[in-house]
Amino acid sequence: MQSPSPSPHLTRPTDPYLRWMVTAHDAREVASVGSSVAWWHAVPWTPKGWVTARGEDQASLVAAVTRLVDDHEVGGYTVPQEAASTVQEAVGGDEPRDWCWWHRETTPERVDAVDVLERDDPRINVLLEHSDSAYMLAGDERVTRWLGIEESGALLAVAGVVIEDSGAWHLVSVCTDPDHRGRGLAREVCRAMIGDAHRLGAPAVVLEMFSDNAPGRRVYTALGFTEEARFRSCVLEPGLSLPS
Repeated sequence: MQSPSPSPHLTRPTDPYLRWMVTAHDAREVASVGSSVAWWHAVPWTPKGWVTARGEDQASLVAAVTRLVDDHEVGGYTVPQEAASTVQEAVGGDEPRDWCWWHRETTPERVDAVDVLERDDPRINVLLEHSDSAYMLAGDERVTRWLGIEESGALLAVAGVVIEDSGAWHLVSVCTDPDHRGRGLAREVCRAMIGDAHRLGAPAVVLEMFSDNAPGRRVYTALGFTEEARFRSCVLEPGLSLPS
């Protein structure tokens, strides 16, 4: 029987992204070079698996990614933005997508106008049609909670949460009706979710967004989130498209 692959955490024990987003059983195989680590893992958009890497030294990071890409058939990879050009030169990659990862500890929050929605509320998906980044919809079993702001029966803002294996609450599909933007509704929904996470014992709230999302950056900074990592994802599998 093949022994399990070592955890990526052994190489980077204080890395917050690994702490909240990656568990030891996520990695099918791990490649560590110096302070850089890459791991081959499952993703829902390709059966070939994916390579993700963390590290500051570009040479060791490229070496770790290359080792896994050479040894396995993979759909693509995700690496720190500052090393992305070097990795692309070494292993290729198309359809680059730049995004960032944020986190904050939970705190008690007082919010009056936010409602808990049914998980299959059809208004959620109608509202999310206005988002170019929402990839989880009402009815998705991974989303355990939806919060929203309603007026006269209309849903004006919404946010969902996926609970990671680490216990962190992962904010997803945050969206405001275009006719009601500028009122701080997304901020209030996210603040309510932070308060619920604290009340229910979650240690942290995390989120991802496209790097060029300036309105989102203002909202999450005002809510006390810290941008911890910037990534670039690239496709290696012909014909594969990254999810929004």
